[in-house]
Amino acid sequence: MHAFRGDFVDTDARVCVGVAPIFFRFEPGKVRLRLGRITTALRDLSRLDPGRRYALAAVLVMLVVMLRFALDPVLGDELPMLAFYANVMVTGWLLGTGPGVLACVLGYFLGVWFFVEPRNSLELDTIKDWTTVLRYFLISVLFLLINHALRQRDRRLRTFFDSGMVGTLYWTMDGRVTDANDNFLRMVGYTREDLHAGLIRWDKMTPPEYVAQDERALHDLRTTGVDTPYEKEFYRKDGSRVRVIAGATLFDRTQQEGVAFI
Repeated sequence: MHAFRGDFVDTDARVCVGVAPIFFRFEPGKVRLRLGRITTALRDLSRLDPGRRYALAAVLVMLVVMLRFALDPVLGDELPMLAFYANVMVTGWLLGTGPGVLACVLGYFLGVWFFVEPRNSLELDTIKDWTTVLRYFLISVLFLLINHALRQRDRRLRTFFDSGMVGTLYWTMDGRVTDANDNFLRMVGYTREDLHAGLIRWDKMTPPEYVAQDERALHDLRTTGVDTPYEKEFYRKDGSRVRVIAGATLFDRTQQEGVAFI
C-alpha cells in the first residue's frame, strides 16, 4: 500500500484515488453494470405478486412517516403532506396504480393524524387544512391517472418486446444499446450482463461496408421518424457475423433514442 501523496491517476479508464491505507476505484464498466442491475430490479418490482406490492407500499408509507417525524423539528407545521406527495409518485411509478392508491389513502390518514393541526386528530379546522388535503388528493390522483395511462402503453409495448417474436432493442443515436430482448441477445451472442455493462453498441457491431446504409437510415429517421427496413450484418461477440433485416423508429422529440426490430 502506498502512502497518500494527493495524486490522481487515470489509467485504462480506471480512476484511482490513493487515500492511505485504502484505494478507492471508480471503474465505468462496473458502474454501468450495477446501474443496469438496479434499473432491472426496479422495473421488476411491478411484476411482484399483488400481495407483496401492496405490503411494500404500506412499508414505504411507514418509512415516510418516520422521515417526516425526523424532519419535524425543521418543518414544524409547514408542508405537512409534502413527503406523502413524493411517496405516492414513487409508489405508483415502481409498484403500479393499485399500490399507489393505497399509498395515497394511507398517506392521507397518517399525514392528517400526525402532522396537520390539531395533531392526533382527523379533524380539519381551517380553510388552510382543507386546502392542504384537497391539493394532496388532486395532485396524487392526477399523477396516478397519468402514470396508469403510461404504464398501460408501456405494458403493451413490453409484451411485444418480451415475446421474442423478433429481436428488439432500444438504441441511441450515439451508438449505445440501452435495452434488448433475449431474442436479439441470442442473435449476437451477448449476455444481459454485457448489456448492463455497456458492451453492446450497434455502431461497433456494424461491419464497415454497412456504415453507409446505417447513415442513410439515420438520415431517414431524423427526417421522418422511421426508416425503411434494410438488410445488413452485425458482428457477433465471437467475431462471426449474423445477417439481419433491421427497421427502426424514433420515439422521442429530441430525436436521440428509438426502438429497432431485427
